[in-house]
Amino acid sequence: MRLDNFINEGINDKAILHACFMAGAPGSGKSHTLQNIKSGQIEARIVNTDKLFEYLGNTNVQKSKLLTLGQLRLYVDSMLPLFIDGTSTNSSTTLKRKALLETVGYKTGMIFVNCDLETSLERARKRKRVVPDEIVIKSYEAMEKVKPIYKSAFEFFAEISNNDGDLDNDSVIKAFRKTSGFFTSEPSQKGEEIIEKMKAENWKYLTDGIYSESFFSQIVSNWYDIIGGQSI
Repeated sequence: MRLDNFINEGINDKAILHACFMAGAPGSGKSHTLQNIKSGQIEARIVNTDKLFEYLGNTNVQKSKLLTLGQLRLYVDSMLPLFIDGTSTNSSTTLKRKALLETVGYKTGMIFVNCDLETSLERARKRKRVVPDEIVIKSYEAMEKVKPIYKSAFEFFAEISNNDGDLDNDSVIKAFRKTSGFFTSEPSQKGEEIIEKMKAENWKYLTDGIYSESFFSQIVSNWYDIIGGQSI
């Protein structure tokens, strides 16, 4: 299955081969922040397993992972700009995913959403899928520890404060400009080489000639370390 019927982006669009990770503890307001800073002109696709977990339930974690992989494969094969929305408390997993995207030519960045612990706890208690206080506290402490790791690992790293009242018009505009600046920046060197090759060959997808189907599938499958449909 390809995306020909509803993709507006093309090989000449600047935002292709750009992916921005969202990081923040439960209740920090990542999704709310994301909706405020998204550009209608860029239309980065959102990859978020949390929404699928809520819809399918905890007993269908494996199914939600497989559905996300199918979505991710279509997006990446088309080089679409991405927002990777997740808690990102595990720095090794996040950096592995960063490396996977860079392997196929993506330029990566991160937006780190901050708020104080009390605000995180209050928001988490109000969510439809309630997150226990102890998990919020543990995640909050973990995020504080991994923040310097991300700050040094990502060339583009933007920190946004999202305590109640912080996201006023001026703050949103500043955050929007930073994010737009990342997505409209030049691709990585590898990305530029891929784009030039695809223009010369009139290819639209990475699997048209840049990568074999098997290699590309394995790269994307490693997002969850899934081999043969099993989580390892």
